Amino acid sequence: MATSKDFRRRFRSFVLRVLDSKSRPEWNTSLDLLPLWLDLRSERYMPCNANLCRWRVVTTSIIKSMQRLNDGAGIKRVLKIEYWNGFRHQTVTWLARLLDCFVTELRWIRDFCDQVSEQTGRVVLSWHNATLGAAGGWAFLDCFLDWPWDLFQENSLLVVRWRDLLKSEDLMERLTRIWHIYFQRMFAQKFQFLKRRYDFKNHLVSDFEENADLDDGYYFPLEAAHWQNITRNQLSSWCLWEKRNWAKGWTFLSALIEQGYELLRDGVVRSVVIPRIDKFFASTARTRDIEYLTEALRNLCTLHGNKIVIMLWDDTTRTNNPSLYLAIEKLRAHKLPVGGLGIFEKGVLRSRNPEVEDVINMLKDYCVFVLRPVEKSAPNFYHLLQARDFGFFEEYAPSWRDGVVFIYTGTQVFCFPAIQTSFESYVPWVVLNGKALLFGQFLRELVKKKVSKTDISKLYKSMKLRNFYLKWAHLE
Repeated sequence: MATSKDFRRRFRSFVLRVLDSKSRPEWNTSLDLLPLWLDLRSERYMPCNANLCRWRVVTTSIIKSMQRLNDGAGIKRVLKIEYWNGFRHQTVTWLARLLDCFVTELRWIRDFCDQVSEQTGRVVLSWHNATLGAAGGWAFLDCFLDWPWDLFQENSLLVVRWRDLLKSEDLMERLTRIWHIYFQRMFAQKFQFLKRRYDFKNHLVSDFEENADLDDGYYFPLEAAHWQNITRNQLSSWCLWEKRNWAKGWTFLSALIEQGYELLRDGVVRSVVIPRIDKFFASTARTRDIEYLTEALRNLCTLHGNKIVIMLWDDTTRTNNPSLYLAIEKLRAHKLPVGGLGIFEKGVLRSRNPEVEDVINMLKDYCVFVLRPVEKSAPNFYHLLQARDFGFFEEYAPSWRDGVVFIYTGTQVFCFPAIQTSFESYVPWVVLNGKALLFGQFLRELVKKKVSKTDISKLYKSMKLRNFYLKWAHLE
């Protein structure tokens, strides 16, 4: 055991190295040092100078430089976690098993959509609700790479279609109306929250304002780690980009649907699946948040009719009457052809997972389907990790991701969760191949390597239109 004098010397040296490192200050917190004082499995405190080997492992991991993923080329080496949050080998092994099940889940989603498109002869829009259902969209990171190359060049038929749609005044008016709805639900509330948090931090408002809603979280805004929330500047940049490209993105999606349908009809491709990650429904609002989804679905159904099948992917921790199931009746009241599968069909758990035949049998009545990949509900991730329950993998359910934020760091999905007001217990980065990587980027790279059927890096730089769609659809 090192003496107190040795520990002070080592700690002083470590602090100087952290201050000298400029590669990742926005992701470092005091939480990174917790494994030096606390055995995370037993939750027992231990002297920080008791184990020199552990000191070296933790501190050297904290100061490792952050990997930069450039031009979509990704990581060529094996994606094996070398360090995460100070956990020892068995816990990291458990996490690797969990991620294997996660990859299997996304393969199932991809195969399901491919089969629906192939058997119906329609384009499938695979629309994934953030954040619980968002990761399923990563199953299609190699989308469009089996299409003819020249379609994504200037003056191609696809581009001509896109330009014609942009000239439609009626369509532009509809999309503008949808944008105003989207802005109010996605951005206005967050801007208000961040302003209130700034005022609170700087003592510009009292602890108890008159007529304030004490359940809105405004008065406990400093409990979350700084990395858990986007800043006001980041939110403004995201909002501005979305506004500038809102009509371009929706019209390009429509052009892709029409082009994809022709490729299917002519036998050029076997299936066409177009992914999008979005916050199309907030389950915490129950049935109050359906205006955006109603208008967006009406726009798609009006433009494309029986050329398209829309899959609305989400999940729930509830075992009966989830919010999206209750919303289906309201959507039908607006004359939208929406059907539910699994728990979203009758509001109760089914004994089996959705099947392609279910979609085909219901296609005469519906072209929009609400579903989830597995008809089970899982305990919270934090409980699963604490128990380190390997038996969970036999009864795997995707709802373990409910309320977890760190798994999306470094991706566009990270912007979608509500402003966080509680401290997340785990660091948002891992170490692999000797360098640190944000957890969300690691997860996305893992999916890209194990689920994608095409080498994405081959055409990445040349397909600017495809890359625009990936960013607009929040797949990056």
